[in-house]
Amino acid sequence: MWILGFQDGLTSAGIAYDPLRHPGEKTWQQWLDDYPSLDRIFAPSRLADQPGRFFQSGRLQRLVTPASGPGWALMPHTAGFIDPLHSTGIAHSLCAIERLAMILQEHWDRESLVGELEGYSRRLERELDLVDRLVRGCYLGLGHVDLFRSFSMVYFAAATSFEIARLEARQPSPAFLCAEDQALSGVVDRLLELVEQLEKKNNLSGQDCSSFHDAVRREIEPYNQVGLCDSGRQNMYVHTVTM
Repeated sequence: MWILGFQDGLTSAGIAYDPLRHPGEKTWQQWLDDYPSLDRIFAPSRLADQPGRFFQSGRLQRLVTPASGPGWALMPHTAGFIDPLHSTGIAHSLCAIERLAMILQEHWDRESLVGELEGYSRRLERELDLVDRLVRGCYLGLGHVDLFRSFSMVYFAAATSFEIARLEARQPSPAFLCAEDQALSGVVDRLLELVEQLEKKNNLSGQDCSSFHDAVRREIEPYNQVGLCDSGRQNMYVHTVTM
């Protein structure tokens, strides 16, 4: 669920859910009825005049390939979308803008432009594929909060590694979330397979969750540059942006 407050007093709120876990459609109020704490939060609220109604969509996921052609290229949000989880959209779009600007600056009005745009499309597809796997692992862990917390560290390892690599890189910049790092991709796949196995267990024990947490810590160690998986921090991490 997201709850985003704006300066004019309006709030954007919505729920994205796995239809396999929650078959059938529910109204907004039915969701609030299922979670009394949310019902209390929204009790004093009212619908904004515009749009004045609730919206309910179908499946959110989409992918368009190729994402470029002679003289054109799609932005990430147009080419594909996975899920609001991790809020990758704005950062991914900024990454793509920077990459396209570099391509146009260096290859505009040259025969090489077509090949560069084709490379942009292939990279964008790999990036969206990685986001999909990172989101899937967290969704598999939703039934047990410890699994969810542990797998989410894989995303943060990828995100912070990308940020650091981008700051240190000259041209060309790295793929979003280090999506072209084969070793990192292998880490994601191994941990995704493990969380899939645990999600199928009928009686998940505390030891199972602890072992998975340890596995995550070991696997992301080469990419853990900000102290992730530190139990002493009680899931609260401070990240300072260097301008």
